[in-house]
Amino acid sequence: MFYKNISQTHEHKKVPIIISELKNAINDFDITQVIILGAQNREDVYQLIVQSLCFDIKVICIEYRKEEIATWLPHIEIWKNFFNKCNLLFMNEDADNLINNNWLSDVCKNNKTLVYDNLSGSPKRLKFWDTIINTSNICQLIAYAVVHCGSTNKAKSLFADKHINCYSISKTANILSISNQKSEINEFITYRVNKKIRQRSKAQHEKSKGIWCPNCGMGQGYISARTTKIPEFRCICGYTFDRCQAQKFPSTKEQLELRKSMGISAKHGLQNKLMRNTACHF
Repeated sequence: MFYKNISQTHEHKKVPIIISELKNAINDFDITQVIILGAQNREDVYQLIVQSLCFDIKVICIEYRKEEIATWLPHIEIWKNFFNKCNLLFMNEDADNLINNNWLSDVCKNNKTLVYDNLSGSPKRLKFWDTIINTSNICQLIAYAVVHCGSTNKAKSLFADKHINCYSISKTANILSISNQKSEINEFITYRVNKKIRQRSKAQHEKSKGIWCPNCGMGQGYISARTTKIPEFRCICGYTFDRCQAQKFPSTKEQLELRKSMGISAKHGLQNKLMRNTACHF
């Protein structure tokens, strides 16, 4: 079944949580694959894809609607110039059908996996969460949970043998991180998202809208809007510039020519720069 209410899911509030949990999963489980259920073109999904690709992790995005997948095409055109294109796959499928048809166990057979369930967050998702987290080689599940429906409390009861981090992102919604972490005591820990971090993430996103780096042609998501330093913007390529210098989005051919003139390898050079600047820009 496909759920429509992904739109009002606090995308900016979720970004720092998801990225933090991704890095924890890399450190704790050495994951090699990320699966996103409900890959709407929103900030949380966007940042999870970029961060995963930076760490050379395979990303499988599952989205029911073809028109939503089409909105990712401009980003895919850019990403394939920087990252291993074999590491990114978009599937036009019903996520729940794939889970019920043992697709999950097949695709995770040789890959330690993190799953991000970005669907409805209702208690109806619990049976799918149970299947996901108990599938071999799935180390961690990050899921959106609606508070008033009781999803969080039911998850706490159902996954009593798991380690759960619960992040309160609003009065109506939580983010649950359920993992197969091996420890003597399995805990349910509740966090409140730092308001300043949340506001800074949203402010940077708004400031960098429509801004393109005049040096390498990268756009929003790759550009940091600075509040105290000048020039105002800093791209992942290291170039700093003011708003008046920002240019229109160049064609793929123009981007490649710019990168060649900079001596940046499309596959490796910029990826290393992305890694060095991860803490500042994502």
